[in-house]
Amino acid sequence: MMNPLLKFALELGPIIIWVVLGRLLKGVETDFGNGQAIALMALLVMTTISVTWLWMAERKVPWLPLVSALVLIPMGVLSLVTGNPNFVMVKPTIMWLGLAAVFAGFLLSGRNLFKLLMGERMPTELPDAVWNSMAWRYIVIFLIGAAANEGLRYFVRGMDIPPEEMLVPYGQYKLFVVVGVMVLSLVALLPMGRYLAQAEEPSDEGSSS
Repeated sequence: MMNPLLKFALELGPIIIWVVLGRLLKGVETDFGNGQAIALMALLVMTTISVTWLWMAERKVPWLPLVSALVLIPMGVLSLVTGNPNFVMVKPTIMWLGLAAVFAGFLLSGRNLFKLLMGERMPTELPDAVWNSMAWRYIVIFLIGAAANEGLRYFVRGMDIPPEEMLVPYGQYKLFVVVGVMVLSLVALLPMGRYLAQAEEPSDEGSSS
């Protein structure tokens, strides 16, 4: 079992490195491209390393970092090739809206993707009502993340800076969006935690008697 702090660092580390490098390399020009291109290359490399490390440690990759990497890498390559930062900036919107649509589609078809992804990790069986409630909470969180990213993208595009410098402020503010979504995700899990605690109480009392 991977250390939770290491897992958190692997999931959030690439974007932190990207933000720091973007700040440090602002205005730098090299034979490999400007500072923002180098920072973006580092983000793609670190994301690949992070996902690979997670897989090697547990022989599986958490679904959210995996989806993020699968969307980020092609969008990042497009930004590097075209010099257009919007490919990277629109990536979270595409990912969050896509996840919301997929989760909602499963629910409307009578299945629960959240249960399929997380059910095996639960120590006890949960009723479908709990799983459905969790799935809808995550759909709302995904929509909030997409709206926040679009607001941030609109704000950055309205700044009086050239396109090649847009990823600097975008990356800095995006870190807050990512952390915010992670916090909301943890808060959304609290009702499930309370249900699990209540479900274990009878067995605890029985074993002590």
